[in-house]
Amino acid sequence: MRQQRRSEAAFDEAFRSLRTRILLGARESQLRTILITGATGGSGKTTVALHLAESLAQSGRRVILVDSDMRRPSLHTFYNAPNDIGLSSILAEGVSDDDALHQTEIEGLFLLFAGPSVGDVPRFLQSEAMLALVQRLRERVDFVIFDSPPVAACADGVILGELVDGVVLVVSAGRIPRGTEKATVRQLQAAGANILGVCLNRVQPEHSDEIYHYSRYYSETEVTPAG
Repeated sequence: MRQQRRSEAAFDEAFRSLRTRILLGARESQLRTILITGATGGSGKTTVALHLAESLAQSGRRVILVDSDMRRPSLHTFYNAPNDIGLSSILAEGVSDDDALHQTEIEGLFLLFAGPSVGDVPRFLQSEAMLALVQRLRERVDFVIFDSPPVAACADGVILGELVDGVVLVVSAGRIPRGTEKATVRQLQAAGANILGVCLNRVQPEHSDEIYHYSRYYSETEVTPAG
């Protein structure tokens, strides 16, 4: 039980630290739209996006969390909610933002699910409708957090990286990097994305050697750790 409490405390503290870094970045620049993505599946990016959004809302900010993975949506499952209206509904059907947004029990936190499946996802993400939506959402809250598909899986993450103010790359510390994450950083940077940093997920306190390995690995990319 004591170990569980320690783990929960460490978990909460990690997201408070990430939130603090985001807030500091927002003071220094116009950082309001943030993409959370990973190189490959299983990094825990959706969990990071969810808890970051909740943490920002609990600090008194107004936040919209967007599930921009219209291929394999998952945000609605965390809230046990239907996915019958969402991002795809706005882009493909012209549904209003207010009709697609869901307010949560956390004051100031709103959700935009992915919505029903649509064909040719990149076309919708690169549309004028998507660009206009990002701007509208940006103007109505303090932060807009986007959860996207893994960059290595499809082009969606790179496309979204061009539309937002900054990108956080989530990496699972339980796996030894073999170049995929580093290549992902380069791919995002080549597209003009602003890499805010790398968030190491599933880090165990006893894995200090592993943390050191990741630190050296990413220092070669000149990316400042985000958490």
